[in-house]
Amino acid sequence: MRKRFLLFLTCCFIAASWAPVRPQPQAQLTEPHIIIINPGFSDASFDEWGDLIGSAAIYRWGRSHNLYMRLDAQPIVDNIAGYISPEGALSITVSGLKRGSYYTMWIDFVAFNNPESVSFSSLLRIFIKNDFYLYRELAAFSLEDAPSEPVKIPIPFELSEAGKIYILFEGYDAGKTFRSKAMWGIWDIIIADVDDLKSVTIPRPEGKKMQYKIDILR
Repeated sequence: MRKRFLLFLTCCFIAASWAPVRPQPQAQLTEPHIIIINPGFSDASFDEWGDLIGSAAIYRWGRSHNLYMRLDAQPIVDNIAGYISPEGALSITVSGLKRGSYYTMWIDFVAFNNPESVSFSSLLRIFIKNDFYLYRELAAFSLEDAPSEPVKIPIPFELSEAGKIYILFEGYDAGKTFRSKAMWGIWDIIIADVDDLKSVTIPRPEGKKMQYKIDILR
């Protein structure tokens, strides 16, 4: 009886040693979804923007108003800014957003190191909407307290879930009427389904570098 039992164990061991080993399933790593909106390259839709202006011209304009320009910030540096049109409004369409993902937007504004020296007033309001008529104000800034570093703005999930959003920028003068000339510039915008840009590699913008103005801002 004992011999039969030992024989049975030996057969089980041999069978187990010949059984094919199934690979263990590995966690699927999803690449972060990163959208770059850069006015300095031809793949960005900036039809509604006003002038494209180089950093040298912005610097000279700032010095003429006793302002010191803050440099175009990382992770994208091309020293070209797109300005909101003279009509004071801009709409950017962002499509291809992944359903079920939470997105964050970073905006690198043209700003100055001493905004308290601004001798005129202007207000910028940022809105978001989608094709289902959901509409919300995301942020508002004045020239006097313009951000000194790229602004991080969470995008409401209930708006981005549809896969397409419209980001609206509206510039006003002190009387809250649309300005008659451009005052707000943006170096670039990054939209990603991550909470921290330092944790991902930002790809270089694609397309041809656009022509920009080298004269002082009007």
